[in-house]
Amino acid sequence: MNSTSSNSLRKLRLPAYLAAAFLFAYPAIDTLIPALPVHLGLPQWRYTLVLSMAGTIINPVLAMLIVLGVAIASEDRVSTIIISSVSAVAALLLIVGTGMFGLDAIQLRSAVPPAAGSRYVVMSLWVFIRIASAMVTTVIISVVALGTVRRQAAAAAQSNGRDSILVGTPRRSTIAADVPTADTQTARMS
Repeated sequence: MNSTSSNSLRKLRLPAYLAAAFLFAYPAIDTLIPALPVHLGLPQWRYTLVLSMAGTIINPVLAMLIVLGVAIASEDRVSTIIISSVSAVAALLLIVGTGMFGLDAIQLRSAVPPAAGSRYVVMSLWVFIRIASAMVTTVIISVVALGTVRRQAAAAAQSNGRDSILVGTPRRSTIAADVPTADTQTARMS
């Protein structure tokens, strides 16, 4: 990468990271505020919350993708590590959320009027697919970010060994036979 594009990427990092942070946080906040107070013990509350969040689940995934793209392009190792960790945690939360949503949907199915039963099933399946798709995507983002960090570390270690400049001659190893003793010094003097 030439220095001009490297400088351009450095200038782009801050606004890209800020936009990604807004894209990640705002939909979650917009969904959580109306859902207050929290009633984790109520399956209706959990189901409605997940249903609301499913509509904006793509925003945090896009935010993670933006951060990953900018971090890889600008070779920002710290941001790559952070996005790998954040996306791994998001994937774990989505795994738990997918399971809980499925159980809540099954539990609440009996409360749905028969006329709306098929609509309820289709809507629940669609939400499940959206959450599962986000989960798979966040796992992929995490794996790609982790792989990038490992490749960057290996390349840095390899370039450190290659780019060193040797001055003088390499040292010979000293073993007991090469160490001068009193006998060998006496023999050299005579």
